[in-house]
Amino acid sequence: MKSYINRKTIYYILIILLIPASSIAQWLNSGGIKTNILSVTSQSTKVEYILTNYDERTVDVNGIECVQYQIPGSIVLMEKGMPQLPSDRRSIVIPDFAATNYSIVNAEYELKETLPVIPSKGHFTRNIDPDSVPFEFNEFYTTNNWYPEENILLDIPYIVRDLRGQTIQFNPMQYNPAEGMLRICKRIVVEVFNDFGGQAVNPFIRNNPLEAVDKDFNEVYKSLFINYGIGEFDYTPLEETGRLLIIYPTTFSSNITPFYNWKVERGLTTLLAEYPTQTGTGSTAIKNYIQNLYNSPEGLTFIILVGEASQIPTINGQYESAPSDPCYIKLAGSDAYPDAFISRISPTSAANLDYVLWKLIRYEKYPDTGRTLHGI
Repeated sequence: MKSYINRKTIYYILIILLIPASSIAQWLNSGGIKTNILSVTSQSTKVEYILTNYDERTVDVNGIECVQYQIPGSIVLMEKGMPQLPSDRRSIVIPDFAATNYSIVNAEYELKETLPVIPSKGHFTRNIDPDSVPFEFNEFYTTNNWYPEENILLDIPYIVRDLRGQTIQFNPMQYNPAEGMLRICKRIVVEVFNDFGGQAVNPFIRNNPLEAVDKDFNEVYKSLFINYGIGEFDYTPLEETGRLLIIYPTTFSSNITPFYNWKVERGLTTLLAEYPTQTGTGSTAIKNYIQNLYNSPEGLTFIILVGEASQIPTINGQYESAPSDPCYIKLAGSDAYPDAFISRISPTSAANLDYVLWKLIRYEKYPDTGRTLHGI
């Protein structure tokens, strides 16, 4: 395996004199791609990508010598039969009602001769052995075109609880089979801006202005959004922890009390809902019950379902209709991103539930600070 590194060392001299905080660069590194936040305002976010290294290896595909390119920390394009090339996806916070577009401020490219790029086997379920899926070459391999066509793509905006976001996809490599060339984008500066002539997709309609973000989602936002905490999108987290909802079947009414009492003792605002007496019958009724609490001024952050699916029904996913508790927490916007935290306790009996809840209470009261917890 060969590893390619920039042939020239690039020195950046950042002169920071009387510039606003929203312009201060913030470096993020996913391995082979560095991301630099150049500026964040209410109108735009400017991002710089720098490709620092990549790997390649030769692969025999149906008797044809091909090459596989990889970038540490990045994903790969998975369009069946098309070149499997690296891609980088990161999200930014965007304004609630903005239609967005982008412009490439500047870019640096390098051309290199290459063997045919290995085709992707596409997406398939986990029960299928990847080795059993044959390689297929799309007709693209007989054309004089570049794939992917664009270095930058913007996904449909989404909402995660307090914030509206959008994913930027950076495709640093493009392949042309007729020319046998790989076009490598070594550096690119992209500005994502409010497009006042466009139509906003999945806008965030709030009941009240955003003054602070959920305390428990604050760390999620830090990890998810590369421009979070900078300039226009620097928010203060709430001091108090969000509300907890425990949904349990009638048969476990007496068992749940010690667990509820402990959560209250811990300082959590905890709600109990008996199924189906209070929630209504069926997964749709449960979803509506959760949604109404989430929409209330006090909000809802945590949900615990107590019982097997036969006792507390799960809800089916949108795409494969598979049972999926996380679908209960798609509570804001028209996207598939979760807006709360959910878990399920699945006891085999009332006695088993008592034991499980006792263990949970004990763990929270007397957390293990030994070697295993800290990996020492």
